[in-house]
Amino acid sequence: MKLWKVFVIPVLLLGLWGCKQPKVTPEQIAEHYTERPFSAEYTVTTHSGFYTEYRLVCTRQDGVSTVTILQPESVAGISAVLQGNSAQLQYEELSLDALLPEVPGYAPMDMLQQLLIDLQNPPEFSGGEQGHLTLEYRSTESDGTELLKLVMLDETTLDVQCAECYLDGSLILSLKMEAIQWR
Repeated sequence: MKLWKVFVIPVLLLGLWGCKQPKVTPEQIAEHYTERPFSAEYTVTTHSGFYTEYRLVCTRQDGVSTVTILQPESVAGISAVLQGNSAQLQYEELSLDALLPEVPGYAPMDMLQQLLIDLQNPPEFSGGEQGHLTLEYRSTESDGTELLKLVMLDETTLDVQCAECYLDGSLILSLKMEAIQWR
């Protein structure tokens, strides 16, 4: 009699666990990342050439993002105002136009901005661990350079938790979200 419990109870538990898993669609992610105002604090690490960690804060309002470097101390206080494909660097009262990288999202200052744009057109999910969704963005530039962005979202809030950007298989940048607040 007790032998059936050994088989039936785990099957029932697995069935109930599976029912509790929220089903998130790409459309829900796209809607979550439309031009909503927010503020975020995060860390971007460069992995090519030299290893540097940047602690950044970003605010977005009316399609304009302002990213300010908090650390390292040597560049703290420098801000970039990003709108579309243009950028303006600011420090105290100095302001100058700047060029964004040829491949959007592959510089510490515009990485989060570009991820949020990418998330408005999410691909199918590539998997993920319990409580997380992992998205893969793959593309090839006209010169043959292969781009890969991996983005991990919290399955409940759909907020970015971390991301990695690769060029031709080499890790270039990684992002770790510390806090994000939607307004």
